[in-house]
Amino acid sequence: MNEITRPISGGSPFFNTFGEVRLRPFSEDAINELLDRAESKFIDVDQEYIKKVAGGHPYLLQAVASSIWEMYETGEKRTPLPHRYERVGWEFYRTVEAHFTDTWRNWSDANRKVITVIALEQIGKLFEHQFAVDKLMENPDDFATERSELTESGILIEVETDKWELASQAFLWWLADELKRNVRDDSEFNEWLQRNEIDALLTKGEKEKLGKFAKQVVSVVEQGALTLIQSFSEGFGESLIKGISS
Repeated sequence: MNEITRPISGGSPFFNTFGEVRLRPFSEDAINELLDRAESKFIDVDQEYIKKVAGGHPYLLQAVASSIWEMYETGEKRTPLPHRYERVGWEFYRTVEAHFTDTWRNWSDANRKVITVIALEQIGKLFEHQFAVDKLMENPDDFATERSELTESGILIEVETDKWELASQAFLWWLADELKRNVRDDSEFNEWLQRNEIDALLTKGEKEKLGKFAKQVVSVVEQGALTLIQSFSEGFGESLIKGISS
């Protein structure tokens, strides 16, 4: 809304005078209560898909559930699951892409660094490649405050002790598109880091490691978000595509 009203605001965001109230991520019980309102509309695997794509984010939950609901309304419930979810994922992603862009723009530089590192590792795991965050970040504990903030807001989840992932698969799709548009070689990746004000937060060694891995990810995620949507639809993140080398 701030972006839409920028031409008439003349300076500070139009809604700058309003207090911001951030919705907390939904708990598992709250998500189930929301989806149960659809009664028999969603089968069990639909509900699992919704949870993994959206995480606990209220808006994303509503958006992806709406995409599945509308597909069923058009009589496509008999479509094989992988194809069904590929179409749902793409329609949903096009709806919420601007949300991720705006969220990214409003994060602090440190938050963008933490998300970039964790998201790239997570994409690598989808393609059966292990890439440890603590080997990329020389002092990962320096960003404990950011990880805590992002976890509390529902962006990150701690999957095991000192191991984090993005709660929403859809955010990985957005980052894959962002990198695909901007990363082809070292110079372009460095420019992307500078534009996003991450460059100053990285040591020379971290930039080299991150740049190398980002290019490997881009080489495998050939169509950006669409590649991840397709592989995710095949098995909820157990990708059939291999190819990232260490």
